[in-house]
Amino acid sequence: MNHINEKIFYALILVIFLLGTNAGFCAEKIAVKGISGIAKLDKNQFLVVHDYKSSQVGSRLGVLTLDKHSPTSYETINISQWGPITAPSDLESACKIPNKNLEYLIAESGADKDKSRVFHISLQQNVDGLWGATYISSYEFLKDANDNFEGLACIEKAGQEYYILLGERGEGEKKELGKGKILWAVVKLGVENEIRQEPFKTQEFSAPHPPVKKKQYKDFRNISDLYIDKNNTIWVSSAYDPGNSGPFFSTIYQLGTVNPDNTPPVDLMPQKSCHVEGIKIEALGSSWSRDIELSIATDDENHGGIFRQIDPSNCWSNPLP
Repeated sequence: MNHINEKIFYALILVIFLLGTNAGFCAEKIAVKGISGIAKLDKNQFLVVHDYKSSQVGSRLGVLTLDKHSPTSYETINISQWGPITAPSDLESACKIPNKNLEYLIAESGADKDKSRVFHISLQQNVDGLWGATYISSYEFLKDANDNFEGLACIEKAGQEYYILLGERGEGEKKELGKGKILWAVVKLGVENEIRQEPFKTQEFSAPHPPVKKKQYKDFRNISDLYIDKNNTIWVSSAYDPGNSGPFFSTIYQLGTVNPDNTPPVDLMPQKSCHVEGIKIEALGSSWSRDIELSIATDDENHGGIFRQIDPSNCWSNPLP
């Protein structure tokens, strides 16, 4: 998210949830910080992350609860102690750790030029239904100066070992489209709540058929988030962001598949899906309906944002040619 004079920017997130599979829907506006990443808690609740910088005060986590019969609600979550480290800066993504009850990884985009961090947290709900979170551990890794990590996914490998995938945005230059990068590594969640990590391996790719002209290259991001579905398909959103007033657009596509038993675990075969005008998708995740594939959240800067389900085979705009 771009910050105007480093002030905190609050977006009106337009939450739309379908009352059925056809025409009926209900829409509400809730004042929350622009959403940068989502991960499902249960059928109708989502953990969301916000991209406050280290110099800014505010809750970096929240829970969005959707209900067909009650008003949509948003609850901030504060972690008072981040162990021996400083609070996260510029969180952009989150993923649920498979077969771990309410345990998640959240990742910084890369506020520092040469390093970034991934955090292991757990969520709890008290008898009154209010959410809290606990810091468990974190690890720091080196990165290239221009890397910005916009997506994070977790896949179980064996025992306490997991693959984590990071998506680097791959922003372009004036005369050349950039290339996105998928990074993966094996992490082990130790008994002392320590994250042990292998070095990251990397594979580059280009978003399929991005609808951009040459003058738009520098503002096009190959990855704005990523999500792995129950069939191990890697879904990716990309976005065009020329500034706080837009105009924005996004694409959703299948990047390939992941198999933790293979080396490498990713098989990248980018396939076009759909193009959506007028919004900047920054969060991608599972939906809360059986017949809809994905949920998205946008950060449309001066124009607010939305959170809703979306069928990538039937987007608001026409599919890409």
